[in-house]
Order: sequence, then C-alpha cells, then structure tokens
Amino acid sequence: MCITTLVLSSGFFILSFSTMKNIGSFGLLSGFTIVVALLADLLIVPACLSLIYSHESVTRENQASPIGEPHKRETKASDLYG
Repeated sequence: MCITTLVLSSGFFILSFSTMKNIGSFGLLSGFTIVVALLADLLIVPACLSLIYSHESVTRENQASPIGEPHKRETKASDLYG
C-alpha cells in the first residue's frame, strides 16, 4: 500500500513540472490526495475499527448465554495442574 502510494503520487507530482498551468495543478492536487488517502488508511481507519470492535466485544461478553448453558470459561494450565 505504501509503495503503491509512493509510485502513484510521484507520477502525479511529475505533472506539476508541466508548462501548462492546469496540468500542473491537476498533478499537485492528485498527488496530495493520494498521500492524504494513505494517511487516512494508516491513522483514521484503525482508530475507527478499534472503536467499533471494542464496543462489540464488550456487548458480546455481557450477553446472557442460552438457557441451560453456563458461561464458558477459559481453562488455564495452572487450573489443571495446580
């Protein structure tokens, strides 16, 4: 993902050296947009996913088990061997 962003943004940043002003502006705008998208992928998306899934795991732990089945508890080695 990072290498793809580097290649694409450098390709668009090359357009900024064009003698035509509109092509140069397009290159700068496109290059910065791709870099900002990478930063969002690396910083914002993991933070949002951790918020979503941490809330989901808390609600799953608090849900009642089906009738007649006790809550399952993880068994540790110290429980088995003293």
